[in-house]
Amino acid sequence: MPVNPRRPLHRSPGSAGAGNSGQHVPEKPAAAQKYKTAPRSYRFQRAQRPGIIEVLNEHSYVMAEYSERTSAVKWQRVVAASERDQIENWLKHHYPTA
Repeated sequence: MPVNPRRPLHRSPGSAGAGNSGQHVPEKPAAAQKYKTAPRSYRFQRAQRPGIIEVLNEHSYVMAEYSERTSAVKWQRVVAASERDQIENWLKHHYPTA
């Protein structure tokens, strides 16, 4: 079906310019959105050594090792700082120290 250029686009009530008179539609708090799911391109598995969680990328390269005992992360490959923070916080949340 061809798009009619004269017909205005429908906008949701929370979108800008929709006549919501400057009201902000509240979203989930940032803390509730963060760290609920693991980053998509990484997976986590237990290593053969007890108490170690391996962080693997999509090609199954070990990117880091996380110690459940100390909650320390040892990075073995270069990862963007934002991803590092997200992964470290996810690990600490899902594998708390004993």
